[in-house]
Amino acid sequence: MRITTWNINSVRLRAPLAVQLLEQVQPDALCLQETKCPDEHFPHQTFIDAGYPHIAIRGMKGYNGVAIISRLPFTSTDSLDWVGKQDCRHISATFS
Repeated sequence: MRITTWNINSVRLRAPLAVQLLEQVQPDALCLQETKCPDEHFPHQTFIDAGYPHIAIRGMKGYNGVAIISRLPFTSTDSLDWVGKQDCRHISATFS
């Protein structure tokens, strides 16, 4: 399994660059930090159209935010609230 990570610093601004990365590197999963995007505004369709239909997100406006984008289905996903901060910094996924 090939996993790629990126501190993207705004997923909506850099979604086209993320798609270029997916095309060039062809990872099974892309983990993003600093998405800075509320869940309801995440560019799901951009990644689905690129062949990565499995998306787990935990975001908030203008601060933090994480996502896992995968071409492989998740068995489960989870997010943690470390030390009670609720700052959308942690997400995990399990694959079969």
